[in-house]
Amino acid sequence: MSQSTQVQPEGAAQVAGRLLAALRSGESAGLEQELEHSRRAARRLRSALEMPSALEMERLEVLAGVLESLEQGRGQHGGAVRLLEHLAEFSLREADPSDF
Repeated sequence: MSQSTQVQPEGAAQVAGRLLAALRSGESAGLEQELEHSRRAARRLRSALEMPSALEMERLEVLAGVLESLEQGRGQHGGAVRLLEHLAEFSLREADPSDF
């Protein structure tokens, strides 16, 4: 018997968490790679979601703004980091809402 395993696409919160980790690592090569991955993931999310929730659409918009800010304002991304923290927090809440 063959079991079908469907991989759940990562959401904006998971992308934000990975990008936040790359920012905190301090490695510019890793950050550049993660920025590129995050841009592709955000585009895939927008096109893959047939009927995204309003909340997920808002998260995607915030993620897109953060990506743009990080790309344009090197060295000045305190606000972008705070937004990533908030987005990533959604991922934690969805994993275990009893902790919040």
